[in-house]
Amino acid sequence: PDETPISMARKQITVAYYFHLKGEAARANAVLVQLEAILEHKGRWREKLSLYILKAKRHKVAGQPAECEKSFRRAYDMVYSNNMKIALSGYGKEIILLLDYLRNQKNGCYDILWLDEVYRDAVSTAKRLQMMQTAYGNGTRQQDSALSLTKRENETLRYLAQGLTQQEIAKMMGISSNAVNKHVSKFYSRLGAVYRADAIHIASINGRLYLMNI
Repeated sequence: PDETPISMARKQITVAYYFHLKGEAARANAVLVQLEAILEHKGRWREKLSLYILKAKRHKVAGQPAECEKSFRRAYDMVYSNNMKIALSGYGKEIILLLDYLRNQKNGCYDILWLDEVYRDAVSTAKRLQMMQTAYGNGTRQQDSALSLTKRENETLRYLAQGLTQQEIAKMMGISSNAVNKHVSKFYSRLGAVYRADAIHIASINGRLYLMNI
């Protein structure tokens, strides 16, 4: 069946993040342009938030402070009115670097105390992620047997990397949502992942995941 705009957006978010991690700016930016078009009318807040944060990071890397602040402002406006600090702090080190960058630029007008709380929460998240990264060689390729995934776990991880929800994965694999949840819990634990992006990143750098048809 044809993909819905939202499922396409989830997949593109993951692909853009993958290229961003690999430092492939042109490919990451090209995907973000496509993603923005998909989400212009059909986007939900989670997908749009991911888009704005990714765009802010890309503008930061490109040395474009005004554009970086513009993208971050759109993300900030989405979550601030609902006091959803975790929506930003969950990005860990990435949001810390963005906030440090924007503070140095002295652009924009924000609730500084609110952002300070986001910053502290993000530091806590980043520390947990650093512990995970240290356990797996700080991003170097490992051949640890603990990273070996079963066929079902690999299949589940590939679907996660495409942006599918657990319910959608269950339908694709012909199993229950509870079974999918068990697969996800097992390979999160095995990979030392905290979030979906962690699992995708760790599996990619260790040769356990290859995004196809990109």
